[in-house]
Amino acid sequence: MDLLPFYVQAWREAADDVQRVGADLTDTNWEQATDCPGWRARDVLAHLVDIEELLTADDEPDPTRDVPLSEWTEVGVDQRREVAPAQLLTALDAAVRRRYAYLTDNPPTDPKGAPPRVPADRQWD
Repeated sequence: MDLLPFYVQAWREAADDVQRVGADLTDTNWEQATDCPGWRARDVLAHLVDIEELLTADDEPDPTRDVPLSEWTEVGVDQRREVAPAQLLTALDAAVRRRYAYLTDNPPTDPKGAPPRVPADRQWD
């Protein structure tokens, strides 16, 4: 059984769930601390936006990301730290739609194949 389409659909449903939950959060909710040290709820959203935008980017990797892997995730969050949650939700929706369209038009077929782009330029299947 080919599970790759199932995984694509599960990712899309999870992204849609984030949108639904995010739409219901208040300004106070977005400022709540999370289990990620130093991150508020809005920082987690900023991280999701960052990853989805990186995965759908057509250009070369950002040279400002030439940092140790332990700091790599913080770069995108820092760049979006004070962006309003409503803007982040809009950006997440746009990035997810782009990636879903790509994955629908170019469905993955080889579970051992290299994806077109991965976070931190780390290669994995």
